[in-house]
Amino acid sequence: MSSFRFNCFNRSGPFSLAVMLALQAAVLTVPAGAALADDNTAAADPLDSKYMTGGWGGLRGRLQDAGITPRADISSELMSVVSGGTQSGTRYSQQVRVGADFDMSKLADWNDGRVHLTINDRRGRGTSSELAGNRFPIQENYGGQYTRLTEASFDQNVLDKRFNYKLGYFAMGNDFAMTQLLTNFVNAAFCAHPLALAANSGWYNYPNARWGAELTTHITSDVLVRTGAFEVNPRLGTKAHAFSPFADGSTGTLLPVEAAYEPGANTAYPGHYKIGYYRDNSDTTELGSTTRASYRQGAYIMLDQKITTVEGDDSRGLSLFAQYMQSDRTTSAMANWFSVGAVYQGLIPARPKDTLAFGYVQAEVNEKLLSNAQLKAAAQGLDTNLTPAEKLYELSYGIQVNDWAVVRPDVQYIVDPGSFTYKHIRDVVAVGVQAKVTF
Repeated sequence: MSSFRFNCFNRSGPFSLAVMLALQAAVLTVPAGAALADDNTAAADPLDSKYMTGGWGGLRGRLQDAGITPRADISSELMSVVSGGTQSGTRYSQQVRVGADFDMSKLADWNDGRVHLTINDRRGRGTSSELAGNRFPIQENYGGQYTRLTEASFDQNVLDKRFNYKLGYFAMGNDFAMTQLLTNFVNAAFCAHPLALAANSGWYNYPNARWGAELTTHITSDVLVRTGAFEVNPRLGTKAHAFSPFADGSTGTLLPVEAAYEPGANTAYPGHYKIGYYRDNSDTTELGSTTRASYRQGAYIMLDQKITTVEGDDSRGLSLFAQYMQSDRTTSAMANWFSVGAVYQGLIPARPKDTLAFGYVQAEVNEKLLSNAQLKAAAQGLDTNLTPAEKLYELSYGIQVNDWAVVRPDVQYIVDPGSFTYKHIRDVVAVGVQAKVTF
């Protein structure tokens, strides 16, 4: 069970930006026919067409046969605010991931067990934080712009694969509350969990890792239950502790449980239906008061379903998704969360792997925070007509250039971007492009 589901240069700046823009231009110039062609007939190594760096003259395949699967990729995002926000402009960000999975059944006779190691590096500047002034990050790879250890874990299937357990230092969001379909978007509000989870508790998503343990039970072939226990430690989300997984500062434990129904796997109509709950027993303060709260909690429901297909190619067709999350209003900044949208793969017959995605998401400001902000505004003689929710519309088109490169032009329209800072900011139009390359 690989946890490396999502998304080299060590520094941001003119050089890395120029290299990535040149790469984007290069892959965009590949003809559609060439992008989808099967190069295996011309290559001695079948892995040459799967990775940008190829099969390394057969070395990559030999390593995999021995139980070692190296992996590396980069995502780059160049996004511009062309209307609204606090100012117009363009910002660039990137993420590089390097790691490996070790099949311990081959390396150490640990039946059906795997070790996962990952280092993550993020660089660049934020479009939302510097230009738009909104809460939903316009670039999904912006946040924590430094190098860090993001996984050192072990997982194993037991009892005829009916159970899987995972232990170590890793991002719980790789498995919990995950909607893989939403990786077809650029804004972090979609990709690929409700932001309210991390905003309202000690929940954490990639690339933030914590110590934890989880257990997945397969009730039937398409029904599973997953639970676990994870450390809550805000200090591990800082640059100073990027490689200090044993740093002190734990405030409690987060206990999630999730049930999933996943019908249609390996068919033309796959679906995923999830319902989950979490409880964070960290001591905190109730919003708008000095009263202490002994825990934070919330629940979510998520679904996606492929509803159409194209004769002769089951991978093509329309999929729909929706998410809803409700959090404890005494402690949660985002009172509730809602998103809905659609992804169509293969809209153009000649481009069967391309994806067209459209989605809408909104998050409401906790009424206690909003009320306090209105009282402060009134005391200062300012406008008290503050907006209660930030809303986002996003449209993207993922061009699958070849097996190892995707280029995704993207447009985002953000309504009431100043909701969570209690400011009046003009609605934002942001445009740009994302590129993902697997090395």
